[in-house]
Amino acid sequence: SQVPEAQLTPASPPVAKSKPKPTALVIGGTGFIGRALTRRLVAQGRHVRVLSRGSVGPFPDLPEQVETVGVSLKDTEGLAEAMAGMDMVFNLARSLEKTWDAALRNDVAVAEGVADAAAKAKVKRLVYTGTIASYDMSDPFRKITEDTGFPDDMSDRNMYARSKAECEKRLMAMHQTRDLPLTIARPGIVIGPGGPLQHWGIGRWHGAGAVRIWGHGRNTLPFVLNDDVADGLILMGETEAAIGESYNLVGDPMLSARGYFDAISDRLGAQVRVASGNLYAFYAADSVKHLLKVHALRRKGAVKPSLADWKSRAHLSPFVNDKPKSMLGWTPEPDKDRFIDRGIAEAGLFGF
Repeated sequence: SQVPEAQLTPASPPVAKSKPKPTALVIGGTGFIGRALTRRLVAQGRHVRVLSRGSVGPFPDLPEQVETVGVSLKDTEGLAEAMAGMDMVFNLARSLEKTWDAALRNDVAVAEGVADAAAKAKVKRLVYTGTIASYDMSDPFRKITEDTGFPDDMSDRNMYARSKAECEKRLMAMHQTRDLPLTIARPGIVIGPGGPLQHWGIGRWHGAGAVRIWGHGRNTLPFVLNDDVADGLILMGETEAAIGESYNLVGDPMLSARGYFDAISDRLGAQVRVASGNLYAFYAADSVKHLLKVHALRRKGAVKPSLADWKSRAHLSPFVNDKPKSMLGWTPEPDKDRFIDRGIAEAGLFGF
């Protein structure tokens, strides 16, 4: 039998009958976390403005609730104009740089510019996403909470961890000196629909089918579901007591790195070749590369490696997530089977 003609014709996206009236702005709204956050905001009845490099975003089914605008993150006046009338601004942007000077220009200065625009626009809340990578996670016997703090000297940490920590420091100073209504989020290792199979928070990938995990891979990792992160971010934007606070959005203890790949095999029938990564060998190789860069190639600004930084990539220190639960009423997925369903089985990691 023939398939009806109507079923062969691709469905056109809905046509907007009215323009969105946004009260929330998401910077980085087309990314992994940003897409989930935007859709979660819409599900709660909000209209959203998404800042993107282009004027078309991944929300063709929401023409009456989401508008996408193209504004440079270095255009403070343009940002302030885009933020006018917003209750909440979420800055999920990041910039991965290789030198400290580049990080200061393209990550730290940009975060300050966004915060300056938010202050000028008098937004009710700016939620900034830092990273748990800024913590020293090298000690398996130390539990990490929001009171743990970052190392005083971050110069021997990887550029992403160091840059994000500097962003936090400067934005919190703006909160204290300019009454910037700031809240800081630090998501854990985020998984879920639309997320990457090759997650570098778990290990070093060699194509899609092989990974060398950071360390032995038996310690529990700070995984968190994408939708749970989105819920946490919204709660941070809505809760008055969250101003001036920071929250580690890390799910309940669920899986180790090896447990994660075992679950992929069990639920999806897919085999990823998993090998342990010797953190001491990684550190030694990194040290040799550093010496070559500094002395042979005369490169300035190269990051000096440290064993603590490499151990931190293995997330050896366990996290305690009591603060967002008690202060925000955040409820990350508590059931391990449902966590695996939502984070792995239903995540489309292999495109299905």
